[in-house]
Formats: sequence, C-alpha cells, structure tokens
Amino acid sequence: MLNNSHASKKASLLNINELKEALNSIDGNLYWFRKRGPRYISSKEIAQQRWLRRLIKKRIQKGRAKPELSMYGSTMVRDFWPFGGSLNFETSLKSGWEREYCDEYQGLWVNPQSLMLCTYTEGDVVYVNAPDKLTYQSEYNRHICFINDL
Repeated sequence: MLNNSHASKKASLLNINELKEALNSIDGNLYWFRKRGPRYISSKEIAQQRWLRRLIKKRIQKGRAKPELSMYGSTMVRDFWPFGGSLNFETSLKSGWEREYCDEYQGLWVNPQSLMLCTYTEGDVVYVNAPDKLTYQSEYNRHICFINDL
C-alpha cells in the first residue's frame, strides 16, 4: 500500500492529462470493485483507490496540475469532439482560425495572432499554444511534416 506522502509526490510529477487518465482508471477500478464484491478485493484496496481519487480530483480542481508540454515547450490541451468529422468541428472554432489542412478524418487549423495550432484526428482535438513566434513556427513545421508524410 502506498503511503500518503509517496502518492502525493507521484501525483505532483504528472501533468493534467496524465492525472485525468489516472482518474478514469481509478473510476474503472472502483466500478469493478463494487461489481465483484468484497471476496475479491480488500477494503484496504478500496480505501486506497478512493483516497487516490480524492487526491487527484483535488489537484485538478485547485489548478495544481501542471500542463502537458510538447517537445518544443508549447502548452497542449486535449479535448474530444464527438459530433461528426473535421468539417463539423471547424464550425465550432471561433474567428481567427485559418484552415491549413482538412479531410474527413483529420484537420489542422492555425491562429497566427494568438500563436495557437489546433489539430483534429477522428474526434481527438489538441490545442497547442506556443509561448513565442519561434516555437510557433517549429510546432507548425512539425505538424505540416506529419501531414505531408500521410
């Protein structure tokens, strides 16, 4: 069983997306703990999972989770768009976004004023926010190279 300080240290090393992934995993474990009953899982394990869940939710809600960074140091925010393809997603973008590439399953939009890129791949959306123009250009080039390799 993890002690509290060890679990807190481990949680502080994870970024926001890894914490959300861990939270989903814990929710799945707790679901199956309830389904299987006490003969398969000890009450200590259930208590530990609940404590970890509370710890992670508190870190996320209080904004103490560090953001996910790209290889160039840009902040990444992941999202999901379940309402159709990339053309449907494009209508949800605010003004200022320019389409660089778009087909039925993928898309890349850029916003040079705010130094942001947005990618869509089969429902998964990633917003990349670059801290400066050089980083923005590097991120842009990386995404264009990826699209050209398709």
